[in-house]
Amino acid sequence: MEKISEPASAPSAAFPGRRELRKASVRERILQAAHESFTTLGVNDADLAEIAQSAKVGRATLYRYFDGKDALQAALLQQDWDKQVAIFERLAAAPVLDEKTIAAWLHRLIRATAASLSSFPIYTTSQPGSMMSRLAIQRTRLMAVLGRRFEGFATPQRVDCLLLLFQIEQFVVHAAASSDHDERSRGVAEIVQQLLQRQPRELPTPSVVPAQPKRQTRPRQVATTGDKGQSA
Repeated sequence: MEKISEPASAPSAAFPGRRELRKASVRERILQAAHESFTTLGVNDADLAEIAQSAKVGRATLYRYFDGKDALQAALLQQDWDKQVAIFERLAAAPVLDEKTIAAWLHRLIRATAASLSSFPIYTTSQPGSMMSRLAIQRTRLMAVLGRRFEGFATPQRVDCLLLLFQIEQFVVHAAASSDHDERSRGVAEIVQQLLQRQPRELPTPSVVPAQPKRQTRPRQVATTGDKGQSA
């Protein structure tokens, strides 16, 4: 279980101070050291004391952020999955969803997956039950993002859409590990057509609040010298 969370208050989240920046830096160093150790030695053979030394922190400091290897695994996995969601978000925010846009998105997803292939041994050593529950949460996030622009994905009962997401996942992992460009091109073209069949939606137009008309104020009348004399 990860012990130190991000600041919850809005001001410090928008404008992090020195303390928050230092915590983020320490946390990132620990994760980088853990990633190197896990991919080089394997999770089971990695030593937390060596990870702390590589991150230039004390072992007690490491335990302030993460209570063990499971927490480090979960944090590394979440990092990669957050990057994946960000790529899906870019597709959902595209002004136009056509063959070229979706194909470019798939190639971007393949490149990101290829860059994280070294992390796969880390995830395979996770507890099966824990991994399945995390995968379910991640797929729910991805379905929700796709549901903004494609019919059916926002409905959990749409098995065909879930199967298409599985197909995208499997294809992307296979394409990231393969050097067969022709096979990749055929796979991209097939998935593009399947997504286009889901009736892509237009981006919702932002609601514009009409400007309120300015209130007309009557000019203040200033009494003249002659008026003062008459009133007297």
